[in-house]
Amino acid sequence: MKTKLMALLTLIVLGVASQGFAAEKNTLTANEEVAKVVKAKIQFPAFLKAEGVKNAQVLVEFTVNENGTLNVINTNQSDQRVKNYVMEQLENIQVQSADYEVGEVYMLKLNFRLL
Repeated sequence: MKTKLMALLTLIVLGVASQGFAAEKNTLTANEEVAKVVKAKIQFPAFLKAEGVKNAQVLVEFTVNENGTLNVINTNQSDQRVKNYVMEQLENIQVQSADYEVGEVYMLKLNFRLL
């Protein structure tokens, strides 16, 4: 009887644990969700393509306002023109409330690479 009870308890514990791990793997952090939304809306700058520039990078630190708009706190970039382009793009982006936490600081690294 004890053996059956222990076996049943072991199966229950393993079942609950495996469901917990599966849920963790499928859940993105708030920063990953916001990054995914923002990156999907910013394209490779046309002026870089026209000039044959194949690589540029911008690091953006921002918060999300209650209405879903982005408030840029700080940037670091490889090219000032790319920073200006990214800032213009960010002004037009609005994320959905399920994707972010108001007031949380997000970091986003944008790598523009022309293949």
